[in-house]
Amino acid sequence: MKRLAHWLVFIAIVAVVSHLVVVRYTPKALMALIMFNIKSEAGGANRLYIPEKITAKSRKIVRPAPDLAYTVCAYDLSNGPVMATLNASDNYTSLAVFADNTDNIFAVNDQAISGNLVTVVLRTEQQEIQPATDAIEVTAPSDKGLILWRRVITSNADWPQVDTARREVSCGGYHQTKSDI
Repeated sequence: MKRLAHWLVFIAIVAVVSHLVVVRYTPKALMALIMFNIKSEAGGANRLYIPEKITAKSRKIVRPAPDLAYTVCAYDLSNGPVMATLNASDNYTSLAVFADNTDNIFAVNDQAISGNLVTVVLRTEQQEIQPATDAIEVTAPSDKGLILWRRVITSNADWPQVDTARREVSCGGYHQTKSDI
């Protein structure tokens, strides 16, 4: 009986440790794989990846919706802040920022912006910047992550207009000018 109790305690300890390891490291591992794939498709970090229209065979983005047009940027803040833009459109559109552990750290949609464009400047806590007055400053908890733009496609006839609008967003290094300071 004592031997059985030792085995049960051992199995319980292994189960708890395994569970904690999986919960702690799986999100980062999955995000690292997704960011690697996005960077490979885009030609590097801080560059846009614009996938083709979603079909039943599309799987670059986890569980993509066929009524959404996506644009993605794998950001890397190790060389400085990154600037991303979201342009307004006739249909719902959004920009979301995800940290390297899959946490959604910021989101904005076309309903929340005034005018035709919103600029987001993404930085780490250590990076000090003076963004332009109309920019939204977002502090990321990690150097790497994803920026995801989504646009609703209301019909196949709308696809050309939605595709054009999603190609007008930007993602790249943020360079302050004297007028920003």
